[in-house]
Amino acid sequence: MLGKLIKNEFRNMGRLLLLINTIVLGMHLLSIVIEKVFDSRILDGTIFKSVVVIFASVYVISIIAVNIIIVLIFAVRFYRKVYSVEGYLTHTLPVKKSGIYFAMLISSGIGTIITAVISAGYPLLRIVNEIFAQNNLTFSDFMNVSARYNITGYTIFIFAMGVILSVFSMFALIFLCVSIGQNWKAHPVLGSILSYWGITTALQIFGVTVLISISNTELGKTLFGVDKLPGEVLNAVSFCGVISELIGIAIMSGISIFMMKRRLDLQ
Repeated sequence: MLGKLIKNEFRNMGRLLLLINTIVLGMHLLSIVIEKVFDSRILDGTIFKSVVVIFASVYVISIIAVNIIIVLIFAVRFYRKVYSVEGYLTHTLPVKKSGIYFAMLISSGIGTIITAVISAGYPLLRIVNEIFAQNNLTFSDFMNVSARYNITGYTIFIFAMGVILSVFSMFALIFLCVSIGQNWKAHPVLGSILSYWGITTALQIFGVTVLISISNTELGKTLFGVDKLPGEVLNAVSFCGVISELIGIAIMSGISIFMMKRRLDLQ
């Protein structure tokens, strides 16, 4: 049933995701064309240079904006499907509330990751390529340096897992704040914003407190000692991050599902 719910979510959001990512791909293609024309010196006037600067600014802003917009879209969709008039139909479906929640969490996370890869993947690849070209580096050189600092395939894997889970953790937090905001019937949006600010602040304080607490302990020296190579430290940090994110997703999801069951604001 969960698979069908996820498939239905992608069916409903597929056209919008396709449109957004098609526009992003068009921006990438246009940037390549403008770069080729600029490098060829076919057009070398002041006006063309101004156009290039303006396009570069719009290009960077667009990449940032599209990732913010996609998060807002999924947040609004969660509200509409769970707590608005549309939520009335959602909650009449013969499925568990947990199934509805996790279908939206998984589809939101995957959709955001796909958009992030498409929007930011090409620019990041270009930056890496420029760094390699300016320093006359090859992929073999990079691998040799990585091995010297004990950065292995496991390091890359556990770091990537942490990045992916951070996206799902972000949506679990957003969905929780939306659910909390529904208790503020007069100002649900303000309630959601304030709860997001309060929870993130509390998590930051908690994280700093934990780091300070373990910094001078044997555990801290074992994980982050000065004698550790960067790869070993990154492995420890990434592993702790993955565990923390899994626990956080479980806790926040549990609270959100409880609120979905007990307090539905079907306007």
